[in-house]
Amino acid sequence: MPVVIIIIVIIIAALIMYSVNSSSQAKQEQAAVNELRKKQQEESIESRKNYVESLGPNTRIILNDGLHLFFKNDEEEFFGLDETGKTYSFDGLLHINKETTGISFMHKDSYDLCVGKCIGNPGSANPISTASVNKIYAEMKPVLRNNLYKMLEEYGVNPTHEYEWDTDIFGCDINSKQFYFTYGCPQVYDFSALHKVTIEDLSHNSLSDANYAIHVYLWSDDGVLDEFPYIDIYFDYKDATFNNLLAMFKGIKNRQ
Repeated sequence: MPVVIIIIVIIIAALIMYSVNSSSQAKQEQAAVNELRKKQQEESIESRKNYVESLGPNTRIILNDGLHLFFKNDEEEFFGLDETGKTYSFDGLLHINKETTGISFMHKDSYDLCVGKCIGNPGSANPISTASVNKIYAEMKPVLRNNLYKMLEEYGVNPTHEYEWDTDIFGCDINSKQFYFTYGCPQVYDFSALHKVTIEDLSHNSLSDANYAIHVYLWSDDGVLDEFPYIDIYFDYKDATFNNLLAMFKGIKNRQ
């Protein structure tokens, strides 16, 4: 009996030693993997910094979060993503969409630019922090707003009523009987194009981040409703902008 006990104790001790050695080896292997990843990340960041510096003395990095990079040159007016060498002019920026883990850009030269992880761009990279998203957004919002006003001037619009919601602008020119949106890029319509305006309560819809939507229905040139009959304007809540915009569209209907 004692011999059996001794054998069992030896087996248990061997198993414990094997388990300890395996655990130690696994930890060493994981540490080596982590060290390699860290080294690769540091090399990538350094490579991107060198790339940005090569573009000129006025170029600065706005975001360097892990393996992501966003850079901007105030004098030459361009911004770029990663180290691909592709740059985009400020005057081509049409829209910005801030998401939870990334920020996407609509540009006349590319409609699917993304920094971080963007919902509408499944091929985009890993997520970035909220702080990084906010930083880029704050940098590029004035650029977009300036572009939108320039484009509205090209349409000959002289706003008599105007309301802003984040980066979007809505308004109308009573004298020329035109109303407009800046979703993506300016969309200008004659008062006669407005068919009707409705409100939808989205608070019960778990798939939507917004609580309300204003639907603006438009007539097409041939007098029938367009294939896509309305433009959606989303709001988190019914604030002054929501109510003023709704009143503006109702005023346009009355003028008809």
